[in-house]
Amino acid sequence: MNMGRQLWKPRAARAITILLLVFAWSWSHGGGTRTYDLADFRDLEGLQLQGISISERGGLIPGPVHEPRVGPALPIIWKALADEEGTVFAVGGDPGTLLRLPVRGEGEILLQVEEAELTALALLPGGELVVASSPGGRVLHLSPDGSRLHVMETGSRYVWDLLAADDGSLWIAAGDPGAVFRWRPGSEAVRMADLGSQQARCLTPVPGDAVLVGTAGEGRVLRIEKAGSVKVLLVTDFPEVVDITTDQDGSIYMALSRSTSRNGGDPVTGQPGNGAPAKPPVRVGAGDFTGGERVIGMVARLDAEGQFTELWHSSDETPMALLVRPQGEILVGCTPGGVVRAIRAPSVARLVARLRAASVTHLALAPAGGVIVATGGLGTVGVLEDGPGRTGVAVSPVHDAGMGVRYGAARWWLRRGRAADVQIAFRSGPTARPDGNWNPWSPWRRDGVAAPAAPPDRYLQWRMRLESTRRGPAPEVARVQVSYLPMNHPPVVSLVEVLPPGVVMDLLPVPPGQAAAPAGSPAGRELAGGMAAFSQPTVRVRRSWQAGKRTVRWEARDADDDPLRARLFLRADGETEFLLLAEDLHDSFYVFSEGRLADGGYVIEVEVSDSPGNTARRARATRHETSRFEVDRTPPRIESLAWKQTPSGWHFRFTVEDGRGPPQVVRMAVDDGLLLTVLPLDGVEDTPREEYEVDLPAAAAGLHVVVVEARDSAGNSAVRRLRFTSQE
Repeated sequence: MNMGRQLWKPRAARAITILLLVFAWSWSHGGGTRTYDLADFRDLEGLQLQGISISERGGLIPGPVHEPRVGPALPIIWKALADEEGTVFAVGGDPGTLLRLPVRGEGEILLQVEEAELTALALLPGGELVVASSPGGRVLHLSPDGSRLHVMETGSRYVWDLLAADDGSLWIAAGDPGAVFRWRPGSEAVRMADLGSQQARCLTPVPGDAVLVGTAGEGRVLRIEKAGSVKVLLVTDFPEVVDITTDQDGSIYMALSRSTSRNGGDPVTGQPGNGAPAKPPVRVGAGDFTGGERVIGMVARLDAEGQFTELWHSSDETPMALLVRPQGEILVGCTPGGVVRAIRAPSVARLVARLRAASVTHLALAPAGGVIVATGGLGTVGVLEDGPGRTGVAVSPVHDAGMGVRYGAARWWLRRGRAADVQIAFRSGPTARPDGNWNPWSPWRRDGVAAPAAPPDRYLQWRMRLESTRRGPAPEVARVQVSYLPMNHPPVVSLVEVLPPGVVMDLLPVPPGQAAAPAGSPAGRELAGGMAAFSQPTVRVRRSWQAGKRTVRWEARDADDDPLRARLFLRADGETEFLLLAEDLHDSFYVFSEGRLADGGYVIEVEVSDSPGNTARRARATRHETSRFEVDRTPPRIESLAWKQTPSGWHFRFTVEDGRGPPQVVRMAVDDGLLLTVLPLDGVEDTPREEYEVDLPAAAAGLHVVVVEARDSAGNSAVRRLRFTSQE
């Protein structure tokens, strides 16, 4: 929803601290003090608001009082209008019903029909009324007491709107099939326009005894003159123009919706006349203004010059009713949620009231001031009074602060008004929904109360009461913030391993145009000769091979998003204590040299800590050991290399021995021939000492050289050569 965002300016706001609990911890992105902060339009709209509105700047203010009219219950009210004395007449269903609701006292049913709905209403001079039924498409002219005087059959299934003209006649908007009629009760109706599969959805008057029509099927705006000419002013890609109105400057305001399933429509036809447009109609698409965002509703303006302006759109709400107030503010009734919004500037549709209803279906000015609001879902009629009410309450959503939380200071910022006119209370509990296990609400608190916000349970909720008095301007709360200290979770280490000998990890520079990872603390410092950490902050890692090097790597994460640091400890076979190998590492690997380590078995312990984001008392660490690995810098030995000549060729014999295990690879070659891999006598290299016998075909007589190469699992290698003279 494109609600706009009012930036909170500390210089323009006065911070009111009502609860004071000073923590010794400084704030950090991870496990330090956090805040439950509600400060912008979207945050504030998530509150439960009763008697509270949202200002144009994005603050909480006392809202208008909603005074309901008492009368028989209906599932939905489609339209409500008031006479000069303030009596409200309302139509709805099910079944189709006309209500009369006085300013005081109980309302009554004036008329009930067989059709499911009475969908439209108009008031005529002398107290006469006109209502329309759907389906059935009948228009009923009634006396002040509800008696039927005249009936008009439209031939359509639906009549969506009625508009009383200055001369006592009526404009009628019908659908299925779509048509617009002009009817003076007691005379024959005149069909002003045929809309075919389009439906005439809504009407509003314009100077010259003409009317604007919003259509459904293809969202169009038409102008129909008294003489019968029809002009298409606007074509949109919204299927429906739900409501339409104008201001004193001649600008047209439209509520556009995607609620209908029809697309397109038949050409509009009317009586011939001077209605040929001087210029083609304006054509707009929602994507022209929403950047391709899928929206279900929009409020837009078409000014006298033909300029189309989107005022507000939503992917969550559909505008159902529009009203231009005398001061120029545009009120919008929406579904779902029974929301009334106000638009003064484009893109900002502030919340005026959230009623206990599924939808707001109609808005009209009340004679004595205020706005008549009709709703669906509960089918109520009420009046939103002008000016703020005396008291309103806002309740926050439930906030999950995590296990083991401690609540601290709560603050709010006032843009205007007195701190004494604002009160706040808190409660907490162990479940995501408040129930009988929750702590009761704290007493209402004002400025200067020093106490924790709530008992230390996982879930928190606050409520705020605003009061409007004669002692000064009504308060406006710009922001509400509760500080808390969550439990600090230890890091989780999911992998620790030592890579094979010679395999090292290295950091690559970030290519131009790509962002590097955030810099951490200084690189891990060298603790022993030849040992160094590669700790430059970057995002790209490569593997390569370097003789005499080993790499230990680990994977760790932190549930609190704390920055992590690591320390490494080393323990040799036969020892009981780990010795520090390296510390202050912020990369997830460490490369060290085997040069200072004796041959033998070792284990590395990796300790990952969230200490950079926490104090010493709150920091948590996790330790994880590698599997045992071996350091082997001694090459294997090749011994007893001998040869003899046999009738079939040459026979070679030798042994290979390695103190740390069986040889990995043994190869041999004669003269400049290819190195051939050979196997021991038993065919398996599985003991530290292996014997080899190899037969090769004899070459030419003379001096020759045999070369034997052996390599162990650590990459250490040995070479032995033997010169021999072969006979023919």
